[in-house]
Amino acid sequence: MYDGIINVYKEKGFTSHDVVAKMRGILGQRKIGHTGTLDPAAEGVLPVCAGKGTKLCDMLTDHDKTYRAVLLLGTETDTEDTTGTVLETKETSGLTENEVQDAVLSFIGDYAQVPPMYSALKVDGKKLYELAREGKTVERKARPVKIFDIQIEKMELPEVTMTVSCSKGTYIRTLCHDIGAKLSVGGCMKELLRTKVGQFELSESLTLDELQKLKEEDRIISVLSDGLGSGIKASVLSAMTATMAMNYTAMNESILQTALSIIHTLPKDMVRKISYSTFCIFDIDCFGNTRIVEYESPAVYLFRRGQAVEIRKKKIPIEREDLENTYLWISEFKLEKEDRLICFSDGVSQSGMGSSNMPFGWDEGVGIYIAETLSQHPGISAKELARKIVLRAERNDNYRLLDDTSCCVIYRRTPRNLLICTGPPYDEKKDRYLAEKVRDFKGKKVLCGGTTATIISRELQFPLQVSMDITDKELPPLSYMEGIDLITEGILTLSKVERLLTQGVPEKSQGPANDLVNLIQNSDKITFIVGTRINVAHQDPNLPVELEIRRNVVKKIKYLLETKFLKDVEITYL
Repeated sequence: MYDGIINVYKEKGFTSHDVVAKMRGILGQRKIGHTGTLDPAAEGVLPVCAGKGTKLCDMLTDHDKTYRAVLLLGTETDTEDTTGTVLETKETSGLTENEVQDAVLSFIGDYAQVPPMYSALKVDGKKLYELAREGKTVERKARPVKIFDIQIEKMELPEVTMTVSCSKGTYIRTLCHDIGAKLSVGGCMKELLRTKVGQFELSESLTLDELQKLKEEDRIISVLSDGLGSGIKASVLSAMTATMAMNYTAMNESILQTALSIIHTLPKDMVRKISYSTFCIFDIDCFGNTRIVEYESPAVYLFRRGQAVEIRKKKIPIEREDLENTYLWISEFKLEKEDRLICFSDGVSQSGMGSSNMPFGWDEGVGIYIAETLSQHPGISAKELARKIVLRAERNDNYRLLDDTSCCVIYRRTPRNLLICTGPPYDEKKDRYLAEKVRDFKGKKVLCGGTTATIISRELQFPLQVSMDITDKELPPLSYMEGIDLITEGILTLSKVERLLTQGVPEKSQGPANDLVNLIQNSDKITFIVGTRINVAHQDPNLPVELEIRRNVVKKIKYLLETKFLKDVEITYL
C-alpha cells in the first residue's frame, strides 16, 4: 500500500472524483482522497492523499492556492464560467486597460465573497448545484476570503489573463463575476489553471497517464523521510519530502538531481542549523538495478545470504550556505535474489540512548539484531522483519518510544504462489481434473471444505486425517493430507478470513482462519479454484447471507487482497 501524497495534474474533463477513482485503479487501493475540488473544465495541481497520507487531507485543504485564470468581460452566465448558460452580454468597447486594471487589483486584500449557486456547498443538507439544476436560487451568505496578490499577465480586451494567489475557499469564478460587476459589464471565467497548492507546484505534478506508465515500468520507488521533531508538523514535512522524491524520480530525474532539488526546497531550523527533514530514496528496476540516495538518515543495510554487505557510497557535498558540512551519499549496485535492504528513522538507531547498556543508542546493535533474526528466520517476510525491528526499538525505550519510529525493508525474492480450492466442481466428471490441478500446482496449497478434501483424497489416493484439536471455537478442527499445507472447513472459515482481512488479526489469536490469513499475507499470487456445485447445507435461511453462496465470499476476499494488500488474485470456477 502506498502511504503519502501524490501531486496529480488534473486534466480538463475530469472531475476531482474521477481522479480519485482512477488513482484507486492505478495504486490498487481504496484509501485515497483529494485535497480540494477542481471543476471539470479546470486543470492543474490536485494533491491526492493515499493510505496514511489521508490523515493530512484536511490540513492540505487549508493551504493557500495560486491560479492562472482568463477573465472574459461582457458575458454573464448562470455558472459564472463559460460552461454555463449565457444570461446577459454587454458591450465592452468603452473599457480602457487602466480602468480594468484598477478594478482587478482592487480585489487584493480581504474580500467578502458570495459563493456561486453552482457549487458543492450545502444549504439545509442539499448541495447548491443540485438546487440550481432544479431551477432554484437560494440566498447565500458572503464568506470572508483573502486575495494575497493578483498579477495581470496579459490584457486583450475583453479577455484578461491573470495570476491569483488566494486563501482557501476562494472561488475564482466568482472573482471573475465580481470584477465584471464592478466594471458594470458583467464577466465570467473562461479558463482556469491551478498552479500551486501549498508547497505542491505545477512543475512537479504528474498526469494520470504518467502515473500509469510509472506503474507499468515494473519499477519500485520507495522513500523513507523523517521530519524534524514529532507530531503534525513533522508528519507534514516528511510527507512533502516523500512526495517530492517520488514525483522527481518518476519524471526520470536523476536520483542526485532529485535529492538536490528537495534539499534546496526544504526549510532549515535556524537554531539547530539543520534541515527540517531527512530522507532516503530507493529506485529499483525489475532487473534489480538499484540506486540509493541518503541525506542525514541512518545508514542503509544490505543483507546478502544472511550477512551484512558493505554498500559503496559516493560522498556529494551540498552547496547551500545555510547548511554547513552536510552531504549526500549516493550508491548504485545490483540487488540479487534473496537480498534485503533495510533503512529506518533515527527513532530506531537512537532508541535506548542514555541507558546503561546503550549509552549512545542502538545504532551499532541494529545490524547485529537483523543478522540474528535472519539466522533464526531465514524466510522472514519484509513486513515481519520491519515489525520486529520497530518492536525491538520500542523495547529499548522501555516500551515508550521517544521519537517517530519507522522502518522500511525491501526483499527481492522469487514470487510466492498460493492455491486455495473450495467447493466441489459442478460436474463430477471434473473431480479428477481438480485433483490434478492441485497435485501439479507449484506453491502452497489449501483446501477449504470437507467435500473438497474428500475429492482430492479419493482422486490422488492420499489418506485424509482429521485432527481432534480445536484451536478456534468458531470453527471445526483442521485435517491433514500429504502434499497439502492446510485443510480447513469451507464457508465458515472463508467468511472469517474475510472478516480478519477487513478488521485485522487480533494479537495472540489462533485457529484455521488465522493460519490461512498468514499464508495469504506471505504469498504474492493467490489462485482460487471455486467449485460451483451447490451445497444444500448453505441454503439454510437461518445462516448469514454471506454463507449462502461460496463464490460471493471469495469475491469479497479477492477485492480485499487486490485493493488493501496489493496481491495478484485469480479466480477459476469449476
